[in-house]
Amino acid sequence: MSKQNEHNVRIRNKSQGHLPALILVSVLLIAAVLAGLYLERTTVIRSVHFSGNEFTPDSLLFSAMEDPVSLSADSVRFDSLFHQLRTLPYVDDVSVRMNRHGSLTFQIREHRPIALLPGHNSRNYLSEKGTLLPLIPGKAVNVPILHGVESEWVISNRPHKAVRESLEFLITARECDLCWITISEVGWNPDEGVIALTHEQSVKLIFGESNYREKLQSWREFYKTVVPSRGLRAFHTLDLRFKNQIVAKHT
Repeated sequence: MSKQNEHNVRIRNKSQGHLPALILVSVLLIAAVLAGLYLERTTVIRSVHFSGNEFTPDSLLFSAMEDPVSLSADSVRFDSLFHQLRTLPYVDDVSVRMNRHGSLTFQIREHRPIALLPGHNSRNYLSEKGTLLPLIPGKAVNVPILHGVESEWVISNRPHKAVRESLEFLITARECDLCWITISEVGWNPDEGVIALTHEQSVKLIFGESNYREKLQSWREFYKTVVPSRGLRAFHTLDLRFKNQIVAKHT
């Protein structure tokens, strides 16, 4: 046998040696899929649990959806259960997992409060997605108070400019730790746009409209470089609406 033929035989034998392993892997994968389908068809739901919910108690989640206990898993319309759970104010999204013993666990993702609307008749949190969230006793959240935004503007089919601009500012501010912890109240007015008050000394910060990331970065640098030497009590207002400069009004 020539060296070339011998080389071809070795290559062919080597490749053929992988076939049993590939076949075994394929069989195992198919068996796993079939076992999963069989488990889903035959498993009876024995219990229901929730995880990830902080503001929404389990009892409220249970009462919001049809009880799937004692039903076979393949007869449950999970999309319908998800929809029922999402009707609750704090529930943003839902997923589910089931073990072989028939225990269902619904993973709840809740809306995050980003501001407190003081309101005239009742107070609500505003979520980062622009929805109203009721206050839950014993579940206070440390977020800025938002003035100049009415609850009716939030639930409107066409959100008010004040809602859009305030939300954009708040979401951007929360991404900057120093910015977030130095601001106690946020407001909106048509003349100045977004304004804020500092925790310390209640200095007025004017952010205007749009480009909030750049303006917050300017505030961050000012707080780190100027405030340590001069203090906030030296200032009454800081106007950050202008590019590459801060207009300060002193006390």
